[in-house]
Amino acid sequence: MYTVIRFIASETPTAGEQAALANVRAALDEELRRKTHPEPQRHRHRKVDCPVSRDDDWGTHLADVKAFLRTYAGAIRQASQEGLWVVIDTAVYPSDVTGGGEYARLTVELDRDALSLLVELNVALDMSFYSIG
Repeated sequence: MYTVIRFIASETPTAGEQAALANVRAALDEELRRKTHPEPQRHRHRKVDCPVSRDDDWGTHLADVKAFLRTYAGAIRQASQEGLWVVIDTAVYPSDVTGGGEYARLTVELDRDALSLLVELNVALDMSFYSIG
């Protein structure tokens, strides 16, 4: 599994959205430098992506997401109020699924605490499931 948080402006960002993206980059500066690859991000003019967790254990992964949301709650709330769409985006890979053959299983539980944080901070949740074959 791999999760990022995305702060996304409209296709043609307004001056306000551009300022909001700059504010997010400033608030997450240390986190971005520590976790992000040096290559430029796609669509850099209209979004900021920041890695949140790479852990394969869902319990640890969810704890990382909640800790990130709590740590950066002020910046997340401000970005949303300034018109950015904020989303936690989790990619789930075949290696994250137990079982195999005709039957495979993945359980993703979001506890009340996680759901409350997402709602309180106006953060969407996207989960993409990738398969082979």
